[in-house]
Amino acid sequence: MLDKQIVETSGQNNLVNQVSGNLTQNFGWSAGQVIQLISALQNTFITKEQIDNLKKELEEKIKAIPPQNLVHASTNIWGTTFEALKWNLDEQQKHIKNMFINILTADIDKTKKSKVLPAYIEIVKQLSKDDAEFLKNVKFPVDIFEINQKMSRKIRVMLIKNNYDKLDDVIIDNLERLKIIAVENLYVRLGDQKNILDEILAKFCIKKLIHNESYTWKRGDINLTAFGKNFVDICL
Repeated sequence: MLDKQIVETSGQNNLVNQVSGNLTQNFGWSAGQVIQLISALQNTFITKEQIDNLKKELEEKIKAIPPQNLVHASTNIWGTTFEALKWNLDEQQKHIKNMFINILTADIDKTKKSKVLPAYIEIVKQLSKDDAEFLKNVKFPVDIFEINQKMSRKIRVMLIKNNYDKLDDVIIDNLERLKIIAVENLYVRLGDQKNILDEILAKFCIKKLIHNESYTWKRGDINLTAFGKNFVDICL
């Protein structure tokens, strides 16, 4: 039973009922359950426009699921995801918001439901928008080059579509920590492929062998873990 006080203080009762009515027609939850979830989003930081946009995006995703594949939602998935969603409705957090929406809709698609893990909600909560953009835009596996100079910082560079881009160590470390990606096959290179090393050194203005400064470089790849592949399949 929806808390009466929440309804009276929200000032958006009609909107909540409209959202719940449309969504209930699509996936079979009771209107009361959906009202509770949408109402949980309402606070002083959330605008009517943001809720309207969420409603539209949810409806579009649900309509894309073949009717024969629609199943009832899991309370633990939808309740927890809605609670997290309310802090990620800004345009700047669109990739994070879309991940949560994808979790919601995967949970009511019988072809994906078994792959939806409650842990994914907690993982998305620990991602920055840069983490999310990296996962969305990079096609794995990715070649990675690691250069270490004795007196300088280590830098890591990835090769995408014949172009070298500097890796953000914070992103890589966080995604590794969450077991979404793994840096693999990283080993020291000696004289082979010197042209690649020279190109990287030139592009990133790395001074080579100044005052007999020694350096080593390694080559490997970044790939999704089995856990990460399933996470990407569900959330992206």
